[in-house]
Amino acid sequence: MQAYVVTEGEHDARLLEKLLPDDLSANIKFVVGKGTYSAESLARSIVSTRRLPVFLVLDADTSDERAVLERRELLRELLRQAAPSIRSDVFLAVPEIETIYFTDPSTAEAITGSTITKPMFEAAKFRPKKVLVDLLGHLNGGNIQQELIARIDDPAILDQLRKHPLVQELYEFLSLRELKDVTAKGPATFLDAIFEVIPNYRRERGLYYAGIIENVGRSSGGAGQGPHPTDAVFFHLRDGIDLSDAKPLLNLALDKVAVERNMKQERQKIKLFYEDETGQDQEL
Repeated sequence: MQAYVVTEGEHDARLLEKLLPDDLSANIKFVVGKGTYSAESLARSIVSTRRLPVFLVLDADTSDERAVLERRELLRELLRQAAPSIRSDVFLAVPEIETIYFTDPSTAEAITGSTITKPMFEAAKFRPKKVLVDLLGHLNGGNIQQELIARIDDPAILDQLRKHPLVQELYEFLSLRELKDVTAKGPATFLDAIFEVIPNYRRERGLYYAGIIENVGRSSGGAGQGPHPTDAVFFHLRDGIDLSDAKPLLNLALDKVAVERNMKQERQKIKLFYEDETGQDQEL
């Protein structure tokens, strides 16, 4: 799916881009901030104006677990406030994103070209940047971060680095299937009610129903009551809605229709469908 990954530095973006499979990175736009606060501001701006999923990656700059959890939840809430219906998340690399290079001693040795002692590996858990500078500071005027990116091309190294929790979480975030359209089928009387209630709700209140429905369409011609009985209702969803978010929110919308029109029994017979990658209808 299309999404943005926001980082606080160029090296962070290039590292994550290299560690993502090509089929994912092709649809991802990396945005680089000028430090922590710039990246936070950019993430909030993008999610609220572009209306696409955003994954914010920052250094925690601490190894204190409680402080990391509290800061992450605060940043998550700020992103949710900026765009409640658009997927977003935050990852704080503890203490710095350079810990990715130290997923295990042998991989770190292959990257740095140096022997990694046990004390050195333990020190890297708390000050990975310093350990890398100590190991690679001999480079003649070279950019250490640029050199590190160049040294991880080996498939075996890439496989190990991709096991880091940050990379795994980013991969899961980006792999979720984005939905554009969902079809509701069931009793024509309830489908007609959907088509009447939800668009009217939007017109009157200027709000997206359940936070995700952009607009509603329908097909006609089946058996049912009313002058234009409905066979199916089509929900066109807002950008950035994924499979896991769509189901509970759409069911919430249908429940509201049932309450408003006193059609709880008919509501139970409504089923939702989406089109999979092969073009086949699957129940949501």
